[in-house]
Amino acid sequence: RTFGKDSTSDAKLRSGGSCLDILVRNTVLVAVRVRPLNQREKGAASPECLTQEDASGLVLQRDGERDSRFAFDCVLPKEVPQRDVFDRTGRPLLHKVLEGYNGCLFAYGQTGSGKTYTMQGEGHGEQRGVIPLMCTELFSQIEERKDAKNITVQCSVLE
Repeated sequence: RTFGKDSTSDAKLRSGGSCLDILVRNTVLVAVRVRPLNQREKGAASPECLTQEDASGLVLQRDGERDSRFAFDCVLPKEVPQRDVFDRTGRPLLHKVLEGYNGCLFAYGQTGSGKTYTMQGEGHGEQRGVIPLMCTELFSQIEERKDAKNITVQCSVLE
């Protein structure tokens, strides 16, 4: 089965297909999502310290220190919609899971960094997170394949 198109195209983002290629080649995809400044940081007039260089690079800028550059498989900027996060992380993983591979998707970061928002989202529609989007896609794919394959779903969640 072919891998579907991304819901949107953005020159600053890798395509979901290229993320799938990385996942196939390396068995791991490392993506980072930059969060916007929170209210406390805005109130303190804190400056932005991360700049996205390209689809896979970030620059950390600190006063009085040399810039630090970091490379990832996929960088998702702060304004990226939830669906784009799913298209570049969850959907490639789900594609491989439906081919019979085991998959694990986890969010890591400090308190308040946006893990729960990214994974669960808020409500319905555009704000749904990776988990509800993955469940919708998974059960849609199972329905499409029900006559050709017997698929068992097992899920563990740890927070």
